[in-house]
Amino acid sequence: HIHFNWDHREETTTQEVVDILKQHNVGLTIVASTPSELALELRAKGGDWIIPFFSPYIHELGKRDWYKDEAVVRRAKQGLASGLYYGIGEVHFMNGFQPKTNNKIFLQLLALAKEYAVPMLIHIDSSNELTFQKLCLANPGIKMIFAHAGGELEPEQIEKILSRCDNTWIDFAARDPWRYGGISKADHTLKPEWKALVLRYPERFI
Repeated sequence: HIHFNWDHREETTTQEVVDILKQHNVGLTIVASTPSELALELRAKGGDWIIPFFSPYIHELGKRDWYKDEAVVRRAKQGLASGLYYGIGEVHFMNGFQPKTNNKIFLQLLALAKEYAVPMLIHIDSSNELTFQKLCLANPGIKMIFAHAGGELEPEQIEKILSRCDNTWIDFAARDPWRYGGISKADHTLKPEWKALVLRYPERFI
């Protein structure tokens, strides 16, 4: 998945984004934008290989207060009902900080994902898999995408999620060695432990 936010658009046009993606042979991408409708602009410029998700960050500073804003639920329902959005997210959680995964706005978004049969893209920064695993086990009828594998969690922790949650797919976006440990070696091939995990679950990785 990628992001195309208001501050990105100030520097980079939708056409430039599409051209860059094509130059790198990207054939399919989920886009989550702040505000949400920028993802629709990117799809309009690029085509149906760009998959917009409804972001709960509905204004420029929405990442700070989305979990207290009832307008997020109303806008999400309108967006999904329009057929223009194909999922919900990316939604961010950090253990020890607000919001929690049991806040009422997020629970309503989960209900909408189930109602409209769309996936949720969820980013949880945590030292273990338990928070996400609790979430995917509690919502077996909702497809979930675990964002940014190779960030905080090790392959054996990701495997625990895969083995217990049939409704979960694993996303590898943006796990670069400058911010995280990374998933690849110096020659840009997967580290052995990640390669082994992908080969054990070849249909469960994005």
